[in-house]
Amino acid sequence: MIKKYVIFILKCSVATVLLATLIHFTMPYLVEFHTKELKDAAIAKIKETPLNNFMPQSKNKTEKILPPPGIKTSEVAKIASPSPLSEPNINNTTNYSGIVRTMILQKKWDDAIAKCQEGLAANPNDKELSELLKKASHKGLKWAVVKTEKTPVYDKTGKQIGYLSMPAILNVHEIKKVPNNTLAYCSKTNKEQTVTFFVKTSDLNIHDGNIALISQRLKELAVQQVTLEAKLKSLKKEASSKFNPANPYARAMEQAAAERKAYWTKVETLKKSFDSASGDKRMKIHDELRTLRAQNIRIEEQFEKTKHQYEEWEKEHPTLEQNDEIEKTEKKLQEVIDAISMEKLS
Repeated sequence: MIKKYVIFILKCSVATVLLATLIHFTMPYLVEFHTKELKDAAIAKIKETPLNNFMPQSKNKTEKILPPPGIKTSEVAKIASPSPLSEPNINNTTNYSGIVRTMILQKKWDDAIAKCQEGLAANPNDKELSELLKKASHKGLKWAVVKTEKTPVYDKTGKQIGYLSMPAILNVHEIKKVPNNTLAYCSKTNKEQTVTFFVKTSDLNIHDGNIALISQRLKELAVQQVTLEAKLKSLKKEASSKFNPANPYARAMEQAAAERKAYWTKVETLKKSFDSASGDKRMKIHDELRTLRAQNIRIEEQFEKTKHQYEEWEKEHPTLEQNDEIEKTEKKLQEVIDAISMEKLS
């Protein structure tokens, strides 16, 4: 019995050795066959897939997209891009504007002018290129006209150092953005002395060009423009501040506006007192402000309702004399703006 058991064990051991030997010699061929099959399938899939699908789509720039198993990265590029991508044609007229803008940002004025002229030779009606040519020709130089009365000017530390009056003409050297504002670094020559300062761009009408080369006619037109703009602003403000006595809602509008103005004047006065008060007085002012806050809804609703009625009547019954003066000024202003555009082209 023991002899039979030993013989059985020996037979099993021999079979195991033979099986291991068989696997050792045949496995490389099986793996190679299987890998080749996977590789052929992957290549076929790659050929059907757009090249962009192999590019990383993740927002994480460090993430990499790996090719399928058994395919080298170089093979992906070779299969998906059988021919090299052609370089963009910079002589195409659709590309001129972008190239010129880049040159202007780099302050390559002569190159930008040459590229504009080249593009306009191919497409003479390109308005964008024409505008860019004018901009490049000015080589970044600007000038401005002060458009508000008593315009404050500042030094480089931000300290106000004086005022300018409309319509002073200035040389603009640089535009700078600062927190909550944009400033123009300007200069003005008085007799033989040149002073430099900063002015808010919102107080200026800024033009492209070299102030030393602009015509006297252009200067006069620019001054006319700011003068007419100021007049138009004044006319519109006057029109909006006066209540037309012919309007049946004029009296109600006047009362609602007066009540609203008195309300906000009182609120502001109490706020100032509250900031400087203390103890019981501060608490008393706080209670007054809370009471006033409750009145605000009624006052505002009444004002808006009356204002709507008043304005609707005005639309249906325009005051001809007042509107005529505004229209005349608007028309004259547009004529001056058109004349400025023509003068800049000449």
